Amino acid sequence: GARVIRCEDWRNASADALQALYRVERARWMSRLHWDIDPTYRLLEDARTRGHAPGLIALDGAGRPAGWAYYGLVNRMLQIGGLVASSGEVTRALLDGILRSTEADMASDLMCFAFPASPALESALARQRFAITKYLYLSRELRPGGEPWRLRSDMRIAHWREMDAVMSVRLMARAYAGINSARVFAPRGTLEEWATYLAQLIKMPACGQFMPSASLAATESSTAGQVALRGALIATTLQPDTAHIAQIVVDPSLRRRGLARDLI
Repeated sequence: GARVIRCEDWRNASADALQALYRVERARWMSRLHWDIDPTYRLLEDARTRGHAPGLIALDGAGRPAGWAYYGLVNRMLQIGGLVASSGEVTRALLDGILRSTEADMASDLMCFAFPASPALESALARQRFAITKYLYLSRELRPGGEPWRLRSDMRIAHWREMDAVMSVRLMARAYAGINSARVFAPRGTLEEWATYLAQLIKMPACGQFMPSASLAATESSTAGQVALRGALIATTLQPDTAHIAQIVVDPSLRRRGLARDLI
């Protein structure tokens, strides 16, 4: 294709131009992950048009869009919320543009989320000295009926409620302590970051719409009558026929006892 010559601030682009880019990406998420990301893009577009969401569009030599990215600064971490590029050259141009931004000047860390479009993307990220971690989605078809359900653990399992939020934040921090791949949820592993992450799961559509009817809490009561949260499953819906286990967590002291299986 024509050589990329420039990146432009996407806040100056027309809504029609962005809608065309969103449509292509939405089709990819739907076909690969059965995930309708329209609710996220509606919020993103609102923030873009208000000037609150910085981003770039990469244009080729003919002035055609060849890639785009948006980003934001959170607690001195520059987070690239999406990186879409047609080639490694476009990826490098977008990253170079982001690294020259005011937000990057104020950041001490940089994190990027990217759909695995091609080996060229991974190569371009590696050349920019990113540490690359791959996150895989597992899926299965849900069928009515099946084997009778029998609990393996001794926990009480009930629907997760917002009153379980504080205990859930502490549980996630304990369960993921020292696990590097948890950076995608809470980059530095602080309770504040876990609280923000949980709030986003249940209040925002980025990981799907919160599904209270399929979200569960496993609790255990002590002899003194105190109730402790030992496991939690937060579920969302990605489109009408796709449910999503957005988060499942078990107390480190109770692993290998079948609790996660009970929750699933």
